[in-house]
Amino acid sequence: MSIRDWAAIRRALINGDSYNSEVAAHFADTTGDTARDAVKNICLVQSNDSALIAQQRIRFFRE
Repeated sequence: MSIRDWAAIRRALINGDSYNSEVAAHFADTTGDTARDAVKNICLVQSNDSALIAQQRIRFFRE
């Protein structure tokens, strides 16, 4: 996979009705709960994540 391919996939995971929005919806009730906020932050794919890190974040959320 080229770097351009990964960049497009990462954008799709982060933006719109995709993975990050699913994580945000799942953790929508985290107001004031720092432990759940921390887990939410671990699960969200970031704009500078490598493919391996993003895969680990997704796996952690799914399992």
